[in-house]
Amino acid sequence: MMKFGNKTGNNHGFTIIETMIATTIFGVVLLVLAAGIVQITRTYYKGIVESNTQGTARSIVTDISQAIQFGAASGVSNTTPSPSPGATYYFCAASQRFTYQIGYEVKSGLTSPIGSPDYQTAHSLVVDYDPGCENPPLPPNLNGSLASTSTRDLIGPNMRLAVLSVTQPNAQQPDLFQVTVRVVYGDSDLLCSPNPPMSDPDVCNTNTIIPMTELSDPDLTCKGTAGSQFCAVSELSTTVETRLQ
Repeated sequence: MMKFGNKTGNNHGFTIIETMIATTIFGVVLLVLAAGIVQITRTYYKGIVESNTQGTARSIVTDISQAIQFGAASGVSNTTPSPSPGATYYFCAASQRFTYQIGYEVKSGLTSPIGSPDYQTAHSLVVDYDPGCENPPLPPNLNGSLASTSTRDLIGPNMRLAVLSVTQPNAQQPDLFQVTVRVVYGDSDLLCSPNPPMSDPDVCNTNTIIPMTELSDPDLTCKGTAGSQFCAVSELSTTVETRLQ
């Protein structure tokens, strides 16, 4: 007669140490994955912001260059050499008038007055058709609604114009023009001027807020701090020759 006895084994659960080790490894993996996702997201937004900023600068240079090319040199006026921040300027290129201001960030729906301490405006650079540009009517109001439907914005929200220069580099060639544009994307706390009159020489790598007056500096650039994925700078320069004499 066969007898069946109780069969015992070493069936037991994880020990506390094993559980802690597994939890630690799992936590490290999650942290690595989270850091990777954050970095991918930052890179994605940085790419979009840089692409939009470069596209805007390229579009401005193209519009100005084409206006100069298809006009006569006598119909092109140079830009103001040292523009004041917030002041409105314009220059002519054939039958097109480009109205602009330096250093102010474009914000949609803005109603604050020009010269406000936050350095923001409704429009920073616009172009309209004006066949009598040598003696034009008042330029568009850059801090309000554009009255004319023919007036077109060249700079989008969260961008500002740091440099806009149209000059004749060679007096011996009056039909030759140098066009330089520098567009900056980003809120004021993300920007800095590499050579500001401040005691901190490393201001572009700190969270130091630069004086608002320096937001009109031509060397305006992005800080290397948190949030830099929402900041970009694009500068383009080209030489254009008029085709009509």
